Amino acid sequence: MDITHVEVTQETTHVDITHVEVTQVTTVMDATHQNEDKLFKVERQRLSQLHRRLAVDVEFTDLSYSVLEGPYCKKKSHKTILKCLSGKFCSGELTGIMGPSGAGKSSFMNILAGMRETGMEGEILINGQQRNLRTFRKKSSYITQDDSLFPNLTVLEAMMVSANLSLKENTAEKRDLVNEILITLDLMECMHTRILYLSGGQRKRLAVAMEYIRNPPVMFLDEPTSGLDSNCCFQVVSLLKTLAQGGRTIICTIHQPSAEIFEMFDKVYILCQGQCIYNGTVPHLTTFLMSLGLHCPAHHNPADFIIKVASGIYGDMTPALVNAVKNGMSTAEQQKSINSRKESISPNPSQYQIESTPTDLDPMGNNMYVASTLTQFCILFKRSFISDYRDPMLTLVRFVFHIVIGLLFGLVYLNIGNNAQKVSYNMGFIFLSVLFIVFTAQAPTVLTFPLEMSALTREYLNYWYSLKAYYLAKTMSDMPIQIICPIIYCCIAYWMTGQPPEATRFFLFTIILTLTALMAQSLGQLIGAMCKSLLVAVVIAPSIAIKASIFSGFFVSYNTIPIYLRWATYVSYMRYSFEGAIVSVYGMGRPDLDCAVEHCLRQKTETILQGLDMEDAKVYLDIIALVIIFLFLRLATYFALRHRLRSQR
Repeated sequence: MDITHVEVTQETTHVDITHVEVTQVTTVMDATHQNEDKLFKVERQRLSQLHRRLAVDVEFTDLSYSVLEGPYCKKKSHKTILKCLSGKFCSGELTGIMGPSGAGKSSFMNILAGMRETGMEGEILINGQQRNLRTFRKKSSYITQDDSLFPNLTVLEAMMVSANLSLKENTAEKRDLVNEILITLDLMECMHTRILYLSGGQRKRLAVAMEYIRNPPVMFLDEPTSGLDSNCCFQVVSLLKTLAQGGRTIICTIHQPSAEIFEMFDKVYILCQGQCIYNGTVPHLTTFLMSLGLHCPAHHNPADFIIKVASGIYGDMTPALVNAVKNGMSTAEQQKSINSRKESISPNPSQYQIESTPTDLDPMGNNMYVASTLTQFCILFKRSFISDYRDPMLTLVRFVFHIVIGLLFGLVYLNIGNNAQKVSYNMGFIFLSVLFIVFTAQAPTVLTFPLEMSALTREYLNYWYSLKAYYLAKTMSDMPIQIICPIIYCCIAYWMTGQPPEATRFFLFTIILTLTALMAQSLGQLIGAMCKSLLVAVVIAPSIAIKASIFSGFFVSYNTIPIYLRWATYVSYMRYSFEGAIVSVYGMGRPDLDCAVEHCLRQKTETILQGLDMEDAKVYLDIIALVIIFLFLRLATYFALRHRLRSQR
């Protein structure tokens, strides 16, 4: 079609051009209509078990968006990102949002998808009615550019997680539907392959499949072809085209597509400097530009040409293009062909009616999840446990590390636990044990939420599950490792270093270090939830541990600390860990230590405790303090995570 159009352009007048182009567009649209009808019938036959949904049209009027900018120390100003955008994205159409870098494409789509609210002005209508954000987010899906998938799960496992969270059918029906979708999206051959080993195109299709299982009538995709080769790009866009032909509203941002991919879009919405410079069909784009004196060169991709125009290569044409769009020049000539096309290919409306279920009909946000909170927890716990179990850095390495360090400490401090002449060395062993447990428990958990924040944001805002179900599942899945590792360490180091061979003391020592690990895990998760920068979180975590160790009682006793700083010992979690470990070893009426010389200053355990200002310390109080800190940190992490998710909008 493009070659014929160029030849006619070179040999005929502008009037003849328009006539020939319209004739060709009509012919192509007739052929396209036949192909779309076939594709829709195939899709409807294959995926008959999908929940039926009502087709959705997204309309927006005078949509503007601004953000605050400027340093914290000065008065901030507002920067306008989007300016008075209007339009309508209809069901059954694949719409591409295009524009040069910084044009506002991602911001525009985020606002339409409900991912951004603060700073927005204007009106968004869903099927002609005011948008209820929670209900709309339940019936739409947002697929981010980075896919946000769990690499250690297989394709089938990831799909079953989506199915179990989104559908009420029994397991057999869910499995049949998952298989149908995998066949439709050409993922059946890799269903048992871990996501880590999928190609870029397969990952994109899987991301679509996981959302597609809910059969959302509206799908938003941020740069779905980013990082893919030409073949994978064609596969992904062809998939989106097929989904749109099934009656869905597919909206995606795309950056300079090839001519072949560009022609697959039903409509394009092109932005420049936050304003719309074209809103219409692909075939009409060149005619629209010619009406303004902009002629696309022969054998040139219209998508590349319009981006060059928007970038100012042919002069500042933005005001003229914006005015032309406002005057309706981009839509007037094509409206009849669009309407006739939609009437001819629109599927039977009964295929997309919303089922009468509470999850679909409740506008107030009640019962917005298909699965109960307990079911969500079980599904997410299993996913997190499998994902962590298959990660060698989180499982095998941590177990081996605790065994190796336990043996190393055991050899370095071999049989010094009952030697009165080596009490200071034994206290060093106890302090290093606490410090080791803190760092090994805290370091990996600092990365928990930063690494999964994109996946959490997508799934949570798409109403897969509640935050409390995710938070409990994620924190509980790592708890077995945090409990087993300190026990392994204590079983090795405690006995090799010759600590008191009493079951009660060993049990208390192990309990103290285990609670320390759980508390450090909670602190790491809190830091990760609060810090948006991964680098900042990694730096802050060890800094807090070092500061807490100063007030642990090992470097300086409580009475030696200045009065105005003694309050810090009560908020230092390492004080309770170190104190509890010391008392479990030297307290509770332990007999005098062995002394190889005539007089040993620290032969009596009371003297040791007095030197540390711990003669009145009680192990059970330290345990209670660690439990309270643990619960406080867990609760604070939950609210920090909730605040961070809400601030995304």
